[in-house]
Amino acid sequence: MTLSELLNTDLETAGRWLGGALKWWIDELAGMAPAAVRGWFETRPSLTAEPLADGGYRLTRQGRTVMQASGSPRRPRPVTLRLAPEAALIHETPVPAMGERDLRRMLELDIDRLTPFRPDQVFVDVVLDGAGPRRAVVAAIPREVAVQALEQARAAGLDPRVLGVAAAAPAALALDFLPAVRDAGAAPRSNPNRRLIWIAVAALAVLNLGAAIGRDMLEVRALRERVEVQRPQVDRVMSVRRKVLAEDRRRARIARRRADGEPLRMLDAVTGAVPAGAWVDRLAFDGRAVRVSGYRQDAVDVAAALRSAPLLTHVRGSGADLPTRQAAGQPFDLTADLRTPVGP
Repeated sequence: MTLSELLNTDLETAGRWLGGALKWWIDELAGMAPAAVRGWFETRPSLTAEPLADGGYRLTRQGRTVMQASGSPRRPRPVTLRLAPEAALIHETPVPAMGERDLRRMLELDIDRLTPFRPDQVFVDVVLDGAGPRRAVVAAIPREVAVQALEQARAAGLDPRVLGVAAAAPAALALDFLPAVRDAGAAPRSNPNRRLIWIAVAALAVLNLGAAIGRDMLEVRALRERVEVQRPQVDRVMSVRRKVLAEDRRRARIARRRADGEPLRMLDAVTGAVPAGAWVDRLAFDGRAVRVSGYRQDAVDVAAALRSAPLLTHVRGSGADLPTRQAAGQPFDLTADLRTPVGP
């Protein structure tokens, strides 16, 4: 088909092409899914209808009869229509290891060898038998038999959603000729609106999730790029901060040492602590302790006065031999520690 023919195609034909392409895509995806997963999406009615000789139907649900008489209810009842085993020709054959969809097409093309019918005379369905070696159940039903069974069921007020046969083998019970009947145009297709809606919902959910993931990935990537761009500036700022903190610690140590060993503070403490009647002729200070020596009157207790001073502690004698009393008074030689100032 040329581009001109494609552009001149009417919308109805293009819609059929798109519908066929969508169906092919869904069938391919379903063929790749495991059988257990495909079973979750099957919508086979639980009500089974089997035609009787008198023209009625035997309705069962999970093997138990729920209704014997036939009739025409107001709304068609969805059922799984199972014909008698002799209505279809069932053949079991070994098959090669290949995809289920390709295997189905191969067996449909080979139906004239497996059965006495031509492909245009029957509807075919293929089901893989999961038990034992890889084998497949190939079933063929005459077209007129299938179409007549569907018309009679609709006339009886039933809505066949599955067309199969009653069989003892589990694989044969999974046969469904209705898709082949609909593909051939011998039966109206079911309303695909619900299925299309759910497909659209799932597709939009996947797209929404993908868009959210993609947006988050782009945002994370942009954030990473901004961080990498600003990393040199941040490194310089952190280096300056470390230097400032180190300088603050150094200044604090200097200020603490200065406050602890300030000579003026020591002189003020000793001057205020030495009582009247005592004279200091020698004072020594090493930054932590101060040694005071001199003379006092007999009634003056210099040691007690120093102990009462708030900035002096641990007042003790220096241990040196004191000279005898002189005309200036009684000698004393004391040592006291300077208290460490309490911070704010």
